[in-house]
Amino acid sequence: MEAYLWVALGSAAGGMARFFVGSHLAPTAVSLGFPAGTLLINVAGSFVIGVASAWVEVQTVRWFV
Repeated sequence: MEAYLWVALGSAAGGMARFFVGSHLAPTAVSLGFPAGTLLINVAGSFVIGVASAWVEVQTVRWFV
């Protein structure tokens, strides 16, 4: 059940970040023809998830090597 909470919090944070960045990049997104704010947040979020998962892997003991 805890996994569902983390997924819900992550999607809420991502949605708010997309809205915030998208509203500030609205003139740029219109001129480019695609939602640049969504692209920026998705790339940044993927980077953060990658760094976090690498950090967790280093911090935990791997029982099944």
